[in-house]
Amino acid sequence: MNTPKLPPLIIKKSPSAYYVYTYKNKWDSEKKRSYRVSFKKVGTVTSGQKEGRIRWDEHFLAERPELRDFICQR
Repeated sequence: MNTPKLPPLIIKKSPSAYYVYTYKNKWDSEKKRSYRVSFKKVGTVTSGQKEGRIRWDEHFLAERPELRDFICQR
């Protein structure tokens, strides 16, 4: 079984949980740095802490069904 490729991911904290987001950056040649142009929630860290098992959202699993067979942790 091959390990699936994941898009770039970032963890963000809300008052009650940590969420997993995918994002896209764009380069600003004037400022010579990148900035985030979009992000989308794709999962939740189930431990309630920064590290733990990730539960993927159903819409993300519909796009990437190969992740159903994997236990993903951060």
